[in-house]
Amino acid sequence: MKKLLAVVAGSAPYTPNLSKTGSDLFITDARTLLKYLNLLDQAELISLLSKESKGNQQLRKPNKIYLGNPNYIQCFTSKDPDPGTVRETFFMNQLSVVADVKNAKKGDFLVNDSLVFEIGGRNKKLYQTKEIENAWMCLDDLETGFARTIPLWLFGFLY
Repeated sequence: MKKLLAVVAGSAPYTPNLSKTGSDLFITDARTLLKYLNLLDQAELISLLSKESKGNQQLRKPNKIYLGNPNYIQCFTSKDPDPGTVRETFFMNQLSVVADVKNAKKGDFLVNDSLVFEIGGRNKKLYQTKEIENAWMCLDDLETGFARTIPLWLFGFLY
């Protein structure tokens, strides 16, 4: 489990390749690896992000895997974390407590099947999600929001 956490922490948000990860960790059965991921998700050490929200979560390959808390990034890896990874992990951590968060086709997150959020730094532009009606930008290093832009720190009040 510790090695699996280290793999996820090294490249969070981790896009899983189950066969490669399983062979790296000497896990021969993909179902066993999915069970381990599900157990880590239940322990809130990681967050599994999928496109679908119904059905048996344990048997489905997640689209992305985030650490359960942005503070874990410093715990499980010795390198400096990517700011984008910290931002997305923070957003996922805060919003998943109060809403259904899934992987979006365009943008970073689809919340409650209706809102699309793109996460970034203060200079990120809305061009990626411009044509989506309910798309919002969540930007770091921003004190106040404007138009369809929300300061990322405000999501900390949801927990």
